Amino acid sequence: MKKQKEQKKIVDLDQFDQTVSLWQLLPSGAGRGLKRLKIIVDSIQNGQVEQPRKPLSILITGKQGVRTHARSFLRAIGLDHPHELPANLLHSTVNEVFNFFSPTRWCDSYIISSLSLLYPLVLKTPYEIITKGHFSIYDNIKKTTEVVPVFRPLIMTTHVKDNVPIYFQEKIDHIIELEDYTEQQLELIVLQRLKYCNLDYDEEKVLSLIVEYGLEKLPRIIRLLKDSITVMLSDSRRTLTFDDIQKVMSYS
Repeated sequence: MKKQKEQKKIVDLDQFDQTVSLWQLLPSGAGRGLKRLKIIVDSIQNGQVEQPRKPLSILITGKQGVRTHARSFLRAIGLDHPHELPANLLHSTVNEVFNFFSPTRWCDSYIISSLSLLYPLVLKTPYEIITKGHFSIYDNIKKTTEVVPVFRPLIMTTHVKDNVPIYFQEKIDHIIELEDYTEQQLELIVLQRLKYCNLDYDEEKVLSLIVEYGLEKLPRIIRLLKDSITVMLSDSRRTLTFDDIQKVMSYS
């Protein structure tokens, strides 16, 4: 059995976010946010309510794990090809927000991360979408206003819900608040990702050390884990050790 396990192909850690199921996610805190997302999925799949003339809109807020929950939720309702951008990039050009929601774009849903960073002028477009199911754009050449329908679900995330205007929050279908991960939950997340990659670890201290050195912040923890795996693989091993983590920290 052990030999078969060692022969399994190593999976890139970056693939985790692109494949993990909503039902495989480890809950944060008491898990209330994750439970609400599952209830929404069940409600959609039952399909007993007539669909409104506007897209499903959800805001997922919390300190950590919001994008992973957003992607997993969409997969749970059968949408595997979201178009995703951080809010900052929607400011890159005058027309970027309109290009993002273009009906000719190949995607089945949208994810805007760090929504609270959107300028009010840009926020106007997603506001029109979640309230009316379309947005308007002025054509300077034709001197006319074009109305563009949007029916694909829009999932938004933010670390600071209070920075999203109240008038916008009031129009969102569902607001999901994720609780903070406990130290033990973060250690289980490290373990889950190691198992996902078909890798092993030599002692429990490895899990706690990654969480400790990652300052209990999920993005830092995942970055440290990736770097530690790189060190491990450079030595042609599949078992993560205390020394691998220490070596990464010595380069910091």
